[in-house]
Amino acid sequence: MVMTDERVEYFEKGYRKGLEEAWNEILSDLKSAGSLSELRMILKAKSATIDRRVEAQVSLLKKELGVAEEARASTGSDELIEGCSYLVLEKRPKIGYALFRYLIVEQGCVGLCVSRTSHEVIKKKYNVDSFTHIRLGSSERDSNMLSSALGIGESISTGANLSKLYEKITRFLEANPGSVVLMDGAVEFLINENEFNKVLKFIQRLNDRIESTKSYMFIIMSPNALKEQDMAALERETVETIFEDDS
Repeated sequence: MVMTDERVEYFEKGYRKGLEEAWNEILSDLKSAGSLSELRMILKAKSATIDRRVEAQVSLLKKELGVAEEARASTGSDELIEGCSYLVLEKRPKIGYALFRYLIVEQGCVGLCVSRTSHEVIKKKYNVDSFTHIRLGSSERDSNMLSSALGIGESISTGANLSKLYEKITRFLEANPGSVVLMDGAVEFLINENEFNKVLKFIQRLNDRIESTKSYMFIIMSPNALKEQDMAALERETVETIFEDDS
């Protein structure tokens, strides 16, 4: 069977990740083992768990893909619409990250995540490898850490300054047309630090950039984060509202 370029790429990424994890474990075991014979016993015991660990990873991947498929189905369309923003209402982030990962892994989009969560936690918790990250902070020190350029996998910090944040996201979108932006808890944070109407205008301006660059944006929020009239105003700025499945 001839492998397509896409399959070769996925194989390479998986093979590389497996080797890196294996060597990291071996190095860790070398430090903890008291003797060579003890190291052999540790490695032999771990080799017996390979099948089980692979099955666990496959199960996790299937679950993530299933969440993404369910989320896409909940939009009422077979495909997500480029140039549009979606509001994802869920108590704990799950659907939003599944869609974010789906567009990066399956559709080849470049991703930008704006959140209060650290870059490493997002990578490990949601199994997203390559994405640009803007971590929000309210202090002046965080604001001064603004980077001069955005690159894939880069993580920078910024305060609640809407103008600076808009500039960062806009520069990313212009450099990466057809990309995907995920706002995880970012809107709640910005509203706490600014007035709601200012944040709404910020979202409206971002939507213009999302449309012009034919990109996607997902705004993850808790269903009870805003007053009813404020939530309604925010919903009007998105093409669809995706609700968490309570079943």
